[in-house]
Amino acid sequence: MQYAGQIWMKKNKLTKTDIKKTLKLYEEVAVREGIDNPVVYQEGLSLVTNRLNAFELGHKILSIEEDFKDIVTEDGITLIGAMDKVIEVDEDTLLIVDYKTSKTAPTVDELRGDAQLSIYDLVASIKFPQYKRIIVSLDMLRKEILYSYRTKEERKEFSEHLTLIHKQMMSFEKKDASPQLQILCPWCDYKDYCDTYKEACEKSDYNFLPISNYDHDALVKEWRRVKDTKKILEQRERELAMVIIEKIKTSNANLISEVGEVYIRQ
Repeated sequence: MQYAGQIWMKKNKLTKTDIKKTLKLYEEVAVREGIDNPVVYQEGLSLVTNRLNAFELGHKILSIEEDFKDIVTEDGITLIGAMDKVIEVDEDTLLIVDYKTSKTAPTVDELRGDAQLSIYDLVASIKFPQYKRIIVSLDMLRKEILYSYRTKEERKEFSEHLTLIHKQMMSFEKKDASPQLQILCPWCDYKDYCDTYKEACEKSDYNFLPISNYDHDALVKEWRRVKDTKKILEQRERELAMVIIEKIKTSNANLISEVGEVYIRQ
């Protein structure tokens, strides 16, 4: 969808040729990511095709995958991030679209309390003050688009909540931030500087004790450690595979090393 958005921002439309190119890119990414389940592949292809055919959603697309780095709240808190798609519905209404691939849709209450959507609403109110109404939405891809909004009072309360969180974060000291592996580690911006994360990626001498020797606390602790480490290693494998595939494509030859030869399956 990001690739399609780049085309749209240049042409202000998607032609049939553009859609074909985007679907071709999906095929290449599917191969690169090792998606060999035909059901999963076809489901993904259908999702992408449907969204490409209904890409505009409104009067005018203002931005696609645009980063925001200079948005500052009234309390001086800098907000950093990116919004998948920003659309002008009419001269008074702005629509923020966030893509989600989850199979489970949030409830109305969860949507109203979604922190990410609240941040987008706050950012949009600062960046696009000319619009009277701001609609935030989750494009679930697998389902219909879910829409929500924030009142001015809710926006003010959320901004104050961010200020409180920021003050707490700024009061942290090194002793308050001991590293701990968890399932979200692979997506942390600071993982390359984290000794605990590096140790998990490089560790190879795992000692597995008999499960019968564990008490309840040890059992849960070991289960969480294995689950989180598994996710870290899977993401690390994916990163390495992408670099290897790119090297093979660039050189148009298999990658040969002292430990073996790597090639792309056809």
